[in-house]
Amino acid sequence: MPEQKRDVIYEEIMDSLREYGVHMLNFHKIEKEDRNYLERYFEAEVAPVISPSTIRSSRLIMHR
Repeated sequence: MPEQKRDVIYEEIMDSLREYGVHMLNFHKIEKEDRNYLERYFEAEVAPVISPSTIRSSRLIMHR
């Protein structure tokens, strides 16, 4: 995809998100207390949903 077209699509998506109150922030410019909260929230609520599930080998059952 040409870079210019990608930029146009990106801006369209960002404009649409702003209509719903979603804004991009620079993580390092957020107050430390808020960053800590966001990190904990991400680890507890977001990462488990977007990460593939893992199966511990001790729980595998072999069938023949």
